[in-house]
Amino acid sequence: MRTRQTSEEFNKSLKISDVREDITLVEQQFGLFDSVPEEEWGKLFPKEYEEYERQRNNYGKFYARLPLGESPFDVAVRVHQFMGTIHRDYEKHGIDTLFIFTHGTTLRTFLLRWFHYSPEWYHEEKNPKNCWIREIKDRKDCGYINLR
Repeated sequence: MRTRQTSEEFNKSLKISDVREDITLVEQQFGLFDSVPEEEWGKLFPKEYEEYERQRNNYGKFYARLPLGESPFDVAVRVHQFMGTIHRDYEKHGIDTLFIFTHGTTLRTFLLRWFHYSPEWYHEEKNPKNCWIREIKDRKDCGYINLR
């Protein structure tokens, strides 16, 4: 819902007539930890949190799956499916400009896949704040746009 609202707000200025949604661009599913502040995960779900921490320590945060949820790796797999849509739309309809409205983990995994960045890059890259804009132009990651 928040992503739709943001898209609608931006589209008041952009006036794009062909707006589409893709179900693969939803944010990471936090499963058991959804809507629970991170500092409380261990207190409320000690066994599940212990398993998550074990995975995180053994494989890294990128690959550690949240209990009943997803890992950033899982999100990256979904995002990769969306990239096929981008390529098909470009080939079929000549669409070469996109505005993608999504959430932080999804955006970072999109960049990771598009530019072949590493999981280490993902760990170092900060999650964007609300309504931050990331520009990709001429196959180059231009970073976040400062609107101030």
